[in-house]
Amino acid sequence: MTIASPTTWGWISCVAAGMGSALFLSSSPPNEGEDHGRQSTTLHAAMSPSEDRRHIEASADEIQSAEKTLRQKVEFLERGREFLRTKAGYTARFLKQEFVQDELLDEQSILLKCRREPFSVYLAWEAGSQGREVLFVEGENNGKLIAHEGGWKARLPSMSLKPDCSLAMADARYPVTDAGLAGLVEIMLATHRQDLSHASYASCTVRKSEGANSRPCYEFTTRYKSAAESPIYRKSITCVDEEWNLPLITHHFTWPKKNPAGTEDALDADTLIEAYRFDDVDFHYQPQAADFDRSNAAYHF
Repeated sequence: MTIASPTTWGWISCVAAGMGSALFLSSSPPNEGEDHGRQSTTLHAAMSPSEDRRHIEASADEIQSAEKTLRQKVEFLERGREFLRTKAGYTARFLKQEFVQDELLDEQSILLKCRREPFSVYLAWEAGSQGREVLFVEGENNGKLIAHEGGWKARLPSMSLKPDCSLAMADARYPVTDAGLAGLVEIMLATHRQDLSHASYASCTVRKSEGANSRPCYEFTTRYKSAAESPIYRKSITCVDEEWNLPLITHHFTWPKKNPAGTEDALDADTLIEAYRFDDVDFHYQPQAADFDRSNAAYHF
């Protein structure tokens, strides 16, 4: 697979690659009020690439267990959505790597400022397209984002773009209106509700893990039955923060174009399409009007 530098324009969504392993720990997250220190310690061998290629057979018991775990993940994400609604905003370092226009782009590191009402987001690229800035404020600028490139292109005038236009989406899978934790939560909830409705998943397991900045998380791994039943996703791995119930790390993998060979790690590396990570999340941040004002002296619009 070719690794390409990001193209001239495009933004948004989140993290790094490859979290497959030869063995994974299967457990159910504790129910509300249970001892969080207890969990199942049953080990299952991970599927080989040959088993994971096009179709996964699962027993009725496995499907029932997968449904229970996937519904638990949905419940956590719904709690995370409610948690976000109690916060005025936050800052974070947002890392993303995405497969766009038949290429896996380089990882990008972005300083993110987010305000809940009105929804506002400021992004400053620190790596991947260093110097790029994007500003979007709901209800302003005729619904358009404001953006400029870094490097020598920073001398060019800033542009106002519709968030979903081809230029703004040239190196992104999602528009700036979906940026941040709230957008990611909504996308994942919509996806998993559809998964549950169509029963397109073959398995869903969970184990204790460390997420961004070594925060305790539940790591959910979902595998799908076939490309026919889940055309985009073959597998997803998401670390949901235990305290905030938010997806701080998530990796999504598609189906291979040809029969893969080698380990599951190699298969995941070849089929990564979305990788997002939120580091250094600060919910003590109180959004200021200047943070979302293009005339801010610290910005370069």
